[in-house]
Amino acid sequence: MIERGDIRWLRFEAPDKRRPVLVLGRIELKPEWIKTVDRAALGPWIAAFPHRRWDEVATALLDVLGLSAAS
Repeated sequence: MIERGDIRWLRFEAPDKRRPVLVLGRIELKPEWIKTVDRAALGPWIAAFPHRRWDEVATALLDVLGLSAAS
């Protein structure tokens, strides 16, 4: 089962490199580096992202999207 917080391998189309990715779940906002992928494309499980660090992910996403308080 693929769950939010999973860190998994994903082979990107170009430059065709396998990279670890963090599964965020369903996010409607799609900046260039946030990619929607088919679950079937996700490779083997690597690790789980620590729950205590999700606030850091949320803060980083808001900053990249220009929605942070500092913007």
